[in-house]
Amino acid sequence: DQDSDGIAGALVKTNALAAPVPRGLLNGGNVCYINQTVQCIARTPLADVVRRFTGNSDTQPVACELSALLNALADGGGDGPASSLGLKESVAEKHPKFGDTKQHDPSEFMRALLSDLHDELNTKADVTGPDAELDSNVDDERDIAAHYREQHARTNASPVVDELYFLERSALLCKSCH
Repeated sequence: DQDSDGIAGALVKTNALAAPVPRGLLNGGNVCYINQTVQCIARTPLADVVRRFTGNSDTQPVACELSALLNALADGGGDGPASSLGLKESVAEKHPKFGDTKQHDPSEFMRALLSDLHDELNTKADVTGPDAELDSNVDDERDIAAHYREQHARTNASPVVDELYFLERSALLCKSCH
């Protein structure tokens, strides 16, 4: 077929077929929720910061494991798929539910991972300050977010805050009342 020859020829001419095959992640022990989280983080500016991280595996185990895993993925093909089991074990130290072989929600794991990473890399961990209080008269989401960001920045400084800070706000409405 001429169309498929044209596409194949175009790929060869553009050298697209010579691109290195990205390294995958091993799904050993039902860890696809972890792998999904790592693949997501690998495509953010936070990954660049974490890949350069060199720290103490005794006091910063999650940061060290995530750095090693992101570097293994960035190195390309390597010696087969990279394993996320070390990261799983590090996160499970503070969040035991992730230590089993059951399937878990990727967003819950992402929150736990980012929380641990922030705690380990927070340069203002010893600074204390008042918790932000919500002014119930303020409806503008941007004003609320700016207020919380200002309060949060007084006691928190880490690559997680720098690269991924966001405010999540939710509300529950009773179907009977509304």
